[in-house]
Amino acid sequence: MNRNKYISTWLDTHGAPNIISIRIFLTLIYLLAKLLMIFRFTPNAVTILGGIVGLSAVWFVYNEIWIAAALVCMFSSFFDGVDGAIAEITNKKSKFGAVLDSTIDRLVEIGWFLSLIWVGAQPLSVIALIFAIMAMEYSRAKANALGVTGPGAITPAERPTRAIMFFMLNISFTIVETRDQVATIGILVLFGLTVGSIIHLFFRFANKLRNNAS
Repeated sequence: MNRNKYISTWLDTHGAPNIISIRIFLTLIYLLAKLLMIFRFTPNAVTILGGIVGLSAVWFVYNEIWIAAALVCMFSSFFDGVDGAIAEITNKKSKFGAVLDSTIDRLVEIGWFLSLIWVGAQPLSVIALIFAIMAMEYSRAKANALGVTGPGAITPAERPTRAIMFFMLNISFTIVETRDQVATIGILVLFGLTVGSIIHLFFRFANKLRNNAS
């Protein structure tokens, strides 16, 4: 599968707009996937590697190495796209791989945001955010199980947005002294985006199921 075919397939599957920023991101993902394929990395191996890299951010936050936490967060986000790209390019998609990818993604994100409690973020706001993320991802998975094709519309609170927020918070911790307040504000902003995304997905899936039923 060449680059243009991969990008076209990804855009169709995710219902994403064909804009230059997304195409640039997907091109980077495609090139990194081709590089790892030279070394015979399988999609599941990349998924596990990305999870290890992502969870290492928790250790860096605990030790207040903010820049490293930010960087490994972004690296893990690239790996999260590369595993799917390799599966698509090599036609090695599997149900096990999909479950593994989703499970590791959620574990990594839970680790990220729980680590912010050490920085001073309000525990209740962190727990509320984690529940909101789980609810959004569950509603998407449930809708798919009911026959709604594709993973659903791209929302403002997708995993890349969550990774970017974690990245930005860690960068800000190198600058500001009120880290507890900044962490809590970032969590609450992301919580608001996630709740809005849940509502958006609910109505979108409800309309699709209603149309299918009719």
